[in-house]
Formats: sequence, structure tokens, C-alpha cells
Amino acid sequence: MKLGKAPGVVTAEHIVYAHPAIVIHLTKLFNAMIAHGYVPNYFGTSIIVPLVKDRCGDVSKLANYRAISLSPVFAKLLEACLSGKFGVLLCTAL
Repeated sequence: MKLGKAPGVVTAEHIVYAHPAIVIHLTKLFNAMIAHGYVPNYFGTSIIVPLVKDRCGDVSKLANYRAISLSPVFAKLLEACLSGKFGVLLCTAL
């Protein structure tokens, strides 16, 4: 995770500089989410930011923009955990 990039109340800095016990709490949270098959709506929300593709081009044209989505830190952490655990299996199944 890049510092200073995530939107929302909790940023990457909060996780990086938090007490080491946060790992235990996040592990319990993520395991409970997986066990119950429930992901809070907050994890699916993101902020979409338009970025200019070509700064020398016409910035008034919609085609000169691309959208990036900024996801909450907890959603990124859950995604990284799941990708680390199941990423290889998903790639080999295709």
C-alpha cells in the first residue's frame, strides 16, 4: 500500500503505524467475514477520480480522461490477503 493514497477516515498510515495488535484484530475481522460470507458495504465503495491522459491534448474532451478508483484501506488489505491465499489457485484454474 502506498502511503497517502487511500481515501476515507482510515488511511494506510493508520495501519502502518498502528500498534502491532492490529494484526490480530484484522485477522479476526477478515476470518469472521469469510466464515459468515458477509462483506460490509463500505468495502465495496470507492471514490472515482478522473485523470488526464495527455496534458498537452484538449482537456475539455472526455476521451482525454481515464478513471481510477480509490478503494478503502481495509478493502485493499482484505483483497491482498485473499489474493495471497487464493491468487495462484485462481490463475491456474483458468
